[in-house]
Amino acid sequence: MDKLALDCGIKNVVIFLGFQENVGSLLIQANVFVLPSFSEGSSVSLAEALINGLPSIVTDGGGAGEILGNSQSGILINPLNPTSIFDAINHFLNLSKMEKVEMGQRAKLEAHRFSVEAYLVNLLAIYKN
Repeated sequence: MDKLALDCGIKNVVIFLGFQENVGSLLIQANVFVLPSFSEGSSVSLAEALINGLPSIVTDGGGAGEILGNSQSGILINPLNPTSIFDAINHFLNLSKMEKVEMGQRAKLEAHRFSVEAYLVNLLAIYKN
């Protein structure tokens, strides 16, 4: 990855941190969360990004779209089309400060579906029925 970053001329603006146990401190520094997987199940990393109020760019395959829900806090892209990733990132770069804040707020609201409290409410509802 370091060589690729060097070859692409972005080595001075990209840092590869390797495995991280606590990503919360990194997520709060980010402007957008990008998950360009070919296949993704129920993504914990996407849920963590939403909890931290990050607008997201995720692939339209697997469970990522379901996690975003109807929140309008992210963009679904085609993982086989690199241009769609580029266009989505550029879209976020061109958003106003207010638009970014609003997307982040919608992300946090959507993330509530994955909280312990929401899980318990849903679980109790199953047992009551």
